[in-house]
Amino acid sequence: MIEAKIIAITNEVGQQEKDTDLYVFGGKMAGICYMQENYFDSKIHDAEGALNRANLVNGSGHHSVFDHTNITFQLSGIPKILAMVLNSTEQYTTSEKSARYTQMKPETQLEVEIYNKWVKKFEDRITELYSDRIDDKTRHKLAMENARYLTSVFTPTHMAWTTSYRQVEYIIEWLERLTDGCTGKQGDFNKKLAGGATELREALADCVQGLAVIKDNKDRDIEFMPFQVFDTYEDVQESISDVYQITYKVSFSSLAQLQRHRTIHCEMYFKGETAQEYGVFIPPIIRDTEMAEEWVNDFNQVAYCFPQGTLVRVVEQGRAIKFFDKCKERLCGRAQLETSLNCKEQLQKFIDNRDKLSQRTCQQLDKIVKDQEILTKGKMEGMKCSEGCTWGCAEAFTRLV
Repeated sequence: MIEAKIIAITNEVGQQEKDTDLYVFGGKMAGICYMQENYFDSKIHDAEGALNRANLVNGSGHHSVFDHTNITFQLSGIPKILAMVLNSTEQYTTSEKSARYTQMKPETQLEVEIYNKWVKKFEDRITELYSDRIDDKTRHKLAMENARYLTSVFTPTHMAWTTSYRQVEYIIEWLERLTDGCTGKQGDFNKKLAGGATELREALADCVQGLAVIKDNKDRDIEFMPFQVFDTYEDVQESISDVYQITYKVSFSSLAQLQRHRTIHCEMYFKGETAQEYGVFIPPIIRDTEMAEEWVNDFNQVAYCFPQGTLVRVVEQGRAIKFFDKCKERLCGRAQLETSLNCKEQLQKFIDNRDKLSQRTCQQLDKIVKDQEILTKGKMEGMKCSEGCTWGCAEAFTRLV
């Protein structure tokens, strides 16, 4: 069951504001736009006048004034896939329980057994290859990081999530559309997603009950899931220039990290009829061993719950220099290996199409690539490793875990 609680909220300095005054505060912000006086003028602070302005801009669709106030929620028991939906809306800040560093708690006994089995197998495999390099604590964390690929993308997680007052109201509306879009589509994935979206929408609505409703008047939506929302499944073509569009396949788990770069837009193409639509991610540390077949067999056993190792197709769009910013974080020995290697593979597309980039973009590219060689974070111009890791720059791309 999803539980939502407000744990922090913007309060106007020097005012004893109640939660319900977030709407009025938006009206005060609108006053700055319409009047000669500054924020501290009495006309702007007049509550009745501010309420009238709030009603005016709400009705006219000029809703940005309601972004001046933020609400922080504690979300407990939210399925991982719905945390990804929230994190796809781009206007947010979140702190989420990490499946890389904490033990997951799958909902079915079979998932629990398979997860625990593979934690042990990965620990043994890491010891076999890197016994002199990795301590017990790090080995266990890396084992959990890889074993979680076989836990459901609907596994409950916990997060603190902050967004604006306007965005909360919009998302409540968008979640209803997501539910409607999933309804009637084939596959348990869509059925579970619809149920979870309804539950999340109701939990958020209960939290902001009493606040004025701000309706999205520009027909926007959760673009993260084109098929579930728009009933479309386009054959998207890649384009590399200063503004780019690329497509690739990664696991649910990796996409959850890649989408966190808010200046880049990601869409997930996955019909949800079967977990095998695009295949399964096999961790590199077992990929060329006899364990790979066992991994796929175990994946198929829990395919009903759509494991996080399920591959999905991603369409990514943005500015090239913002993609390079992503590389500065992900081309690192501390990053999840699948995510790091994906960034490296996509960066090669920009190197191969350098002639299509502007001089300024090429200058930024040269900070992370030298003589056609893709650099790790510690070797990039203007960057340095502040945390340190087992692998260093030399093995950031050759490690198996």
